[in-house]
Amino acid sequence: MKAKPPRTPDDGNARNEKENANAARSESEGEQADRTEECSTCAAETPHRVTIEIRTENEQAKHSSFSREPYRVSICVECGEETVRRMNDA
Repeated sequence: MKAKPPRTPDDGNARNEKENANAARSESEGEQADRTEECSTCAAETPHRVTIEIRTENEQAKHSSFSREPYRVSICVECGEETVRRMNDA
């Protein structure tokens, strides 16, 4: 069996830790936008916070733990309008 090389700052775990630290810092500094997108409420391109969330689609189903899907959640920083889109729609 080949030995694993030591972790470097370029490995995925270090990158994830850095991203998590940046996200925590952004939340503590107030609402900062990830990107600009069209907002239907503001009728203009405005800054938005964008996240990916795993959501359970049917909480009452017998096997609800298996019905989780990724959703893209975009929140307008200007007006608070939230747009949710299921990522696995065909």
